[in-house]
Formats: sequence, C-alpha cells, structure tokens
Amino acid sequence: MIGKGLRIRRVPDLHFELDEAGDRGARIQQLLGSIADGGLPPETLSPLPAPTRTGVEEKSRRSKG
Repeated sequence: MIGKGLRIRRVPDLHFELDEAGDRGARIQQLLGSIADGGLPPETLSPLPAPTRTGVEEKSRRSKG
C-alpha cells in the first residue's frame, strides 16, 4: 500500500512506458559512423523504428485541441 507509506489520501495512477530513445540513438550513431567510414551497402541497413507518442505528449495534445 503506497498511500499508507506516503501518508496521502489519494495515490495518483502511475503509467510506465518503454523508452526506446536510447536504442534509436545508438542506431543513429551506428549509421553516422558507417557513413563516416565510407558507408555500407543498403542491404545491410535496417530501417529505424517509427517514433511513438508518450502518454504525456498524447494527453498534452488532447488538452490543447
């Protein structure tokens, strides 16, 4: 019981989402390094995953519109 330990009446809802920014950054660094070294054949490069909205961004977008 988190609420009792914190001595508050209402505990906010917590939502956790996977942050893929580190993986995307590492992949971009790999691609930039390969370009600096003379490039790689296109068949060796895998596409970057599409970025996703976080819950905070989504709620902010909804409240503005």
